[in-house]
Amino acid sequence: MKKRTINLFLTAAAALMLAACQYDDTGIWDAVDSLGARVDSLETISKEANEEISTLQTLVTALRNDVTVNSVEKTDDGYVITFSDGTAATITNGKDGTDARQISVKQDDDGIYYWTIGGEWLTDANGNNIKAEGSDGKDAVAPQVRINAQTGMWEISTDSGETWESTGVEGKGESSVFKSVEDGNGYITVTLADGSAINLSKTVAMTLTLMRQESDAEDFVFGETKTFDIVSEGIEEISVSKPDGWKVSCSDGELTVKAPSADNTFADTLGQVCLIGVASNGACKIAKLDVRVVESEIRVLTFEDADYDGRANYLSAYDWSSLIDPEQYGGKLLYADNDSYCWYDENNTFLASEFPLNWNDRKFWSGGQAISNYADTVLTNGDYTHQLAVCHIDPATGLGGHDGSANFCVDYGYHDNSGYSAENLPYFYFKDGKERIIDHMYVTNTTYFVNSMVNGTSFSPVATGSDYVKVVATGYDAEGAGTGESEFYLQKDGETVTEWTEWDLSSLGKVLRVEFNIIGSFDNGYGLSIPAYFAYDDVAVRF
Repeated sequence: MKKRTINLFLTAAAALMLAACQYDDTGIWDAVDSLGARVDSLETISKEANEEISTLQTLVTALRNDVTVNSVEKTDDGYVITFSDGTAATITNGKDGTDARQISVKQDDDGIYYWTIGGEWLTDANGNNIKAEGSDGKDAVAPQVRINAQTGMWEISTDSGETWESTGVEGKGESSVFKSVEDGNGYITVTLADGSAINLSKTVAMTLTLMRQESDAEDFVFGETKTFDIVSEGIEEISVSKPDGWKVSCSDGELTVKAPSADNTFADTLGQVCLIGVASNGACKIAKLDVRVVESEIRVLTFEDADYDGRANYLSAYDWSSLIDPEQYGGKLLYADNDSYCWYDENNTFLASEFPLNWNDRKFWSGGQAISNYADTVLTNGDYTHQLAVCHIDPATGLGGHDGSANFCVDYGYHDNSGYSAENLPYFYFKDGKERIIDHMYVTNTTYFVNSMVNGTSFSPVATGSDYVKVVATGYDAEGAGTGESEFYLQKDGETVTEWTEWDLSSLGKVLRVEFNIIGSFDNGYGLSIPAYFAYDDVAVRF
């Protein structure tokens, strides 16, 4: 357009020169130069305006694609915004003037940003609002603007320059689409000339990772609970999603996941647990954990002779009953001078136990786990000379073990801060050195304990409704680190356990060793003052 206009004036000037050779043409050339300069200026202003519109579309695209701002660099004439996806946008400082180009964007009720002009929606030939954003920018259109050289008015085109329509705004100055750029708390705010603003999230150093050893899906058996450490940085809030039937919780830097029970036929056996971490500026980070339920074999330590499947025990016998002391107190097995009492469920659960070392010996009065088949429901017999008897007799078999069986195990020992208790607690462990999940076992009370609760002793009074006694099981892995704790109440709210009751130990996770401690409200000034016994049977282990 510039070239054609100049040629027109040159033709006119040539005609005048032919008509009067002595005519002074200085004014004509000045006019030509002035027109050329104006055309150059209009083209420059139009180019800058279209570049700003393109920049505005870049900002909207970044906003809608959740692209964050890595940095904002101030230049001599504006700002350079660098985004997390590697793109950048250059914003030129606005200049004073009265002809703000009026091109802007606004979010409609559908959540999509559309172009506006003078505060009104910019529409196409069919009256539809023109998108400033789209799917990968494919259905978004950036309008073009120019100043008409003849009318001096701003014109706009929405069809890539095929047709132009006057905006009715005279192009007098060089004001910008952008008004200001401000660096706020978590956001970069770009304010437009019409007063509207675009808030772009700043890139936040965010980490959200689950600490686990498996690279594939995490396997669970039905009802199993696992806990994973969460490593996070720049995260203010974490929410979780889970498959149907699973239980998931997140607190104190840990994710706890529990698989559905086997009887929940509607639960998902395969799925994904997702952690969604949100930063202060709304930026998100996701950590995923694929989970699945797998079948497992349950092996049970019954203490029954028919189930004995190991080598000869330390008494050179191939059964459990040989480990039952003929005397409940002071007998040759539990109080031997050679400190040799132990048991091992070899080739089955691989659980084993020995008496802990306390006060320089390993006799039962220092704590331990002893095999028993004694049962006595006469509470007046409940003293230390009957310490191996359970207060339960099966009406069908006349035996004291769980489910009418004969044998079980009695645990004795506790530790508190009184200075009078044992240092080392009774325990069992996997003797083959492999960590496993102990699913559950059955627990009941001894006659000695029940008599203390019901009738009291010379050391402690009768139990009241506010008294309690509980067993705390603590799991340890192969490195000796604690895996968790589980509690079972032997006495609570005035009720004393006298039936075999299931105790779920799966929450301990995979363990190599489990220690048992008895804690209660009974303290006569010398620590726990009640008989620190309980009995257990049928220990179920997952393989």
